[in-house]
Amino acid sequence: MAEASTDELLADLKRLIDDGLFASAEILGSLLLARCDTEAHPARERGDALSLYADALFGKGEHKRARSYYRRAIERRRGAGPWQGDGDGARARDEAEARLRLREAECGVVLDEHAAAIGSIEAVPVELRPAKARALLGKLYLQSGLKRNAITAFESALDKDPLCLEVVEPLQRLKASQQDFEEDDAMDSTNEKYPWLTAFAEAHQALAQHDPTRAANAWSDVEQRGDFHGNLYGLCRRAVARAEAGDDAEARVAFARARAADPLNVDS
Repeated sequence: MAEASTDELLADLKRLIDDGLFASAEILGSLLLARCDTEAHPARERGDALSLYADALFGKGEHKRARSYYRRAIERRRGAGPWQGDGDGARARDEAEARLRLREAECGVVLDEHAAAIGSIEAVPVELRPAKARALLGKLYLQSGLKRNAITAFESALDKDPLCLEVVEPLQRLKASQQDFEEDDAMDSTNEKYPWLTAFAEAHQALAQHDPTRAANAWSDVEQRGDFHGNLYGLCRRAVARAEAGDDAEARVAFARARAADPLNVDS
């Protein structure tokens, strides 16, 4: 059997990471970095090795080291000189580099360096940002008090992927706090593929506008339109809405159903 090539070892390294064997991946990655750190190997191989090594460190929880290797991976991919953290030269050039920037941002979040994390995502052109990056940017803006920017980022996340549901509640709360609602603004139009999305957004909008009766009815609409009867997420929120509306009997029923669905869920 022939000796494993560099590309094969890179595939093995990725497999170790996918399998959660991060310590093993770090060891193999350090060996590969030594092999690839010569002019005989193309910049792509060196960049891939650095990126995967950073992923191994990220998996081990060594986020400060991981960030430094993500930055080195960008340098190698570009065949450039020293790291440039600001300016047009720092902007991501393709999807692979955008991924590295997002990982760099995630390291910044864990390290509680939110300004740096925002800068990492902002260095990615909007068209290259996946929904995950747009949602994270919105959360970072919100934590930094940049509410208008957060609204734009959350809306952008939903434009990229209408199932980025985690941003719907903070988006509607932000719009309520900014008095940024327009008539029937919960969703611009009915989504034919996901007909329940309009009711889902309306439910969160109604709660943000302190209209619990409309919210409870909207959660019922979500169940009906999506055939999601007895879903835990909706039950918990419908129970809260019924309680806020003063309908204690219906609230108790919804809470009881939620507890029956998942006794360990703290929201019920």
